[in-house]
Amino acid sequence: MTLVGKIFSMMIFIMTIVIMVIAISVYTTHTNWQVEAENHKKDCEDQQAINKALQDTIENLKTTVAQEKAARAFRLAALETAKQLAVADRDKLQGDLVKKSGNLREVVALMGITHTALVDLGDSMTKVNGDIVKTAASRDSIAKDVVLRGAIIDSLEGTVRNLTVRNKALAAQVASLTNTLKENGIRPGSTDAPGLAPKGKITATKGNLVEVSIGGDDGLKVGHECNIFRGSNFIGRIRISKVSPDRSVGTVDPKITKGIPKIGDSIETRTR
Repeated sequence: MTLVGKIFSMMIFIMTIVIMVIAISVYTTHTNWQVEAENHKKDCEDQQAINKALQDTIENLKTTVAQEKAARAFRLAALETAKQLAVADRDKLQGDLVKKSGNLREVVALMGITHTALVDLGDSMTKVNGDIVKTAASRDSIAKDVVLRGAIIDSLEGTVRNLTVRNKALAAQVASLTNTLKENGIRPGSTDAPGLAPKGKITATKGNLVEVSIGGDDGLKVGHECNIFRGSNFIGRIRISKVSPDRSVGTVDPKITKGIPKIGDSIETRTR
């Protein structure tokens, strides 16, 4: 074999080794794209299931938030009612205070008259020396009357002090309730603040008419709308068409109904 032949033989051997290395590299880095596609499809299905669960959770949270808002509005209405009662108590106490003050002035005037009488009596005593016993008895009687009226004045002053303290406490309570109403967006003294939401049960059904266990005594009025729940499930909505003191009748709204109302279903008044 010549030198050229040996060189060619060596080159062929080296190229064989290179091709073998390339083949091994291709084999080790080969990807099964069908398996990859199936894995991606499975991942997509899992993500879709998770997305659906999240959507259901969001809807439940929306319902919970709406109920919390309604409850908050009802609590604010209760605060407004408590404020009005406190203001009425304050006005009544102020009237009593004015009346007691008038009585106190009358007692003071009476004490002035009594003092004048005592002075006149003293002058009479200096002039009527012969009637000492009678004058002394009269003086004792007047002294007892003064002591009695002094006790009355002390009692009235204590009453005035108590009324003053009560008036200040009621004023502070009214101020606190007013601030609470302002913080929650309710104008103090407003007559259209939402009332406490009445809740009741369905007591009878007939066609699209429903009788409920709450009425005018609970704040329900004609035109109010009530949601129907069975447990935590929303069934539908009714509009009140007739109200009596302890029960009412409403018409089922067919556009919002998700089921047939039954006796025993819960009723909750909607806030506007």
